[in-house]
Amino acid sequence: STLGAIEKIDPGAIWRVDVALNTSHTEFSHSLGRLRTLVCLSQVEQDAMPSSPQGRAFRDNARMTFLDRLAAAQQRHGSLLCVGLDPEPAKFPQPWRGDGQKIFDFCARIVDATKDLVCAFKPQIAYFAAERAEDQLERLMAYIRRVAPDVPVILDAKRGDIGATAEQYAREAFVRYQADAVTLSPFMGFDSIEPYLKYEG
Repeated sequence: STLGAIEKIDPGAIWRVDVALNTSHTEFSHSLGRLRTLVCLSQVEQDAMPSSPQGRAFRDNARMTFLDRLAAAQQRHGSLLCVGLDPEPAKFPQPWRGDGQKIFDFCARIVDATKDLVCAFKPQIAYFAAERAEDQLERLMAYIRRVAPDVPVILDAKRGDIGATAEQYAREAFVRYQADAVTLSPFMGFDSIEPYLKYEG
């Protein structure tokens, strides 16, 4: 391979990636993906998580693609069920009805009740954005990673733009919300997909 070793230089999270000059874009992207995985694992080690079941699941999942994780969750839970999280406060049970501040609590209870029965969760971003509840979506994504680390999360966004705008949407999905996958509406061709393919997994 034209890729060199990825090596941690010191515990302060300084990493060295040796890449040959004739490395292809695909190989270079793969190298960066490996680096992101190693940085995640390093942070887990610093947080003393590997000794816990959640920490071990996080570490195992960091080495798997989305399809690997989906297949593993299907097998583990004996399920093909993907639970959509489309919160409408107007339809919440009493006494939460109409309260947009309870979106996280409502969705978290669904996660708690179904996390051992599903192969994936799929929050729909528009339901959160319409209630100015993007912060609650961030909390929910983090909560799912903590309580159900073996269940992948699909961000239902159905983005379809191209160019720099698509790059920002990809960053939103995979960096801000740390989704495992995202739904797209690629009617404008491959340009509306390509920015998302830069993210490993």
